Amino acid sequence: MNITAVPAAPGRAQAVHDRLGAPLADPAPLPADAEVSGDWVRAPGAFPSAIAAGPDGAMWFTLNQGNAIGRITMDGRTTAYPLPTEAAAPVGIAAGPDGALWFTEWGRGRVGRITVDGTIASYDSYDLSSPACEPHGIASSGGALWCALETGSLARIEVSE
Repeated sequence: MNITAVPAAPGRAQAVHDRLGAPLADPAPLPADAEVSGDWVRAPGAFPSAIAAGPDGAMWFTLNQGNAIGRITMDGRTTAYPLPTEAAAPVGIAAGPDGALWFTEWGRGRVGRITVDGTIASYDSYDLSSPACEPHGIASSGGALWCALETGSLARIEVSE
């Protein structure tokens, strides 16, 4: 099932719909002091793809066509962090064993890293087997990261804590 978000009514969480527009959930009211910003999440083409809990208590997500990583706090504050790599097209994201978030760069065949303060350094991006390997999912286990590649293989990346 392909799930997308639609603009929220004032004072309400975003309604969740499937790709055909059928509602999947009735959004709950947001707390009165919640500050929901970031129309970039709902902007045409932003395409939120994956989401993961971060070690900072926030939820982190990829904005595939927006070429950015997003962060939303439990009180609804959102921030976008543009990627330094043009056309990276991030898809998967996971908390790593080093306290950072790691994401796949589907458009470049790489894995990138963002710290919980939003720092994305070019030296924290790692080339995989081929620029055309199209990494999708990413997970952390046993001190390493694992990526699922559309070429039909898996990649394992050792992470220093």
